[in-house]
Amino acid sequence: MKTILKFYLNIFLRFFDLELNSRDRQKISYSFDFDFVEYFGAHNNITIFDIGANKGQSINRFRSIFKNSIIHCFEPDTNCCEIIQKNHKDDKDIFINQVAASNLNEKKKLNYYYHSTDNSFFKKNNDKIIKSDQVETIKLDDYIKDRNIERVHILKIDTQSFNKEVIEGAKKALIEKKIDIIEIEMNLGEYYEKKNNFIEIESFLQNYKLSGLNKGGSLINDKNFYLDVYYTKKN
Repeated sequence: MKTILKFYLNIFLRFFDLELNSRDRQKISYSFDFDFVEYFGAHNNITIFDIGANKGQSINRFRSIFKNSIIHCFEPDTNCCEIIQKNHKDDKDIFINQVAASNLNEKKKLNYYYHSTDNSFFKKNNDKIIKSDQVETIKLDDYIKDRNIERVHILKIDTQSFNKEVIEGAKKALIEKKIDIIEIEMNLGEYYEKKNNFIEIESFLQNYKLSGLNKGGSLINDKNFYLDVYYTKKN
């Protein structure tokens, strides 16, 4: 509730060149939504890829700022897909894919945790796996080709350290600059056995530039430190 209130207050305050900030500079969370609206302007009919859709949180987020958006969701968890289907069963512009985006078309073992937002192909360092199961994976390049998608305005990736594989599976689209904005959750700390780093993903993002960070912090103050970043096309 506090985050939502802050978001709408900031929309109002921006008319006066003002913005609300946290007292603790380490915990400031900047909303990329302001930037995305400015980037795309009044163009609401945009295509969004939601990689790691979970229960549809990002669907609600993007629909609140781009009302006529077309959203392709990728989520391997059956229960989460059923929740998205139930909440958006009458929405013809939401496409639910019960698969995980990857660099290969195959079956891969997914680890499930108590909180479904923690599900990952990697093990958490301090948590118990509830179960593991084989799930389908798909390359985004194949998905884009099969559906004749000319442009992806926003590619949002929240896959619990599986970023490199997702991006590698979209390398053709990235080379051809079919994607405008790439938003990625970066796990830099000890939360999972696999840490993210910028070098491994930026090797596929030569046509893109780092354009935003959503918060400050450090591994010294938080061993599980993570943040969201986004990249935009050069020129």
